Amino acid sequence: MVDPQAIVTVLHMTVSAVEELFRIGLLKGGRRRKNTTRHARRAHISELIEFKKHYISATDAAAEFGLASPKLLVEALTERGVQPVVRTFRNISCVYRRQDIEKAMST
Repeated sequence: MVDPQAIVTVLHMTVSAVEELFRIGLLKGGRRRKNTTRHARRAHISELIEFKKHYISATDAAAEFGLASPKLLVEALTERGVQPVVRTFRNISCVYRRQDIEKAMST
């Protein structure tokens, strides 16, 4: 199992974005410690690898498409009608389906 900080690092997302992924079920993770209900969730590395095959953060996508910042990517995708799967508080982190971004950016 990978600890919460490693999940943030591997996925290049904020803690709040990772928490939202667990909340909506895009990441399942493992059981929390038995002695607490508020302990941070953990995930298997195989789950993270599978997640990265289908989803991408705006930060990673901006780098992949050679844009100067994730903000420019989000604006471009919004103009093309592509909405994120996850948009965290104050739009700090956005997570998109890879296929949506690839389709929008190829046109």
